[in-house]
Amino acid sequence: QGLDDPICPPVQCERFLDALASAPGGGVPHAYLTFEGEGHGFRRLDTLVRALEAELSLYAQTFGFEAA
Repeated sequence: QGLDDPICPPVQCERFLDALASAPGGGVPHAYLTFEGEGHGFRRLDTLVRALEAELSLYAQTFGFEAA
């Protein structure tokens, strides 16, 4: 989540996260990372790499595989 996102501001995303966490059956697996200086769509290489690594980690944890 870009902290400078004017289209989907962090507060909107945080409300969605609350809904995921309180979904029936113990919630929906999710991860939430914030990035200072980013808006709607990531531009910095370090942000892109960190976001993709986190996404792969979530998939590995959720679907039970070891990321290479």
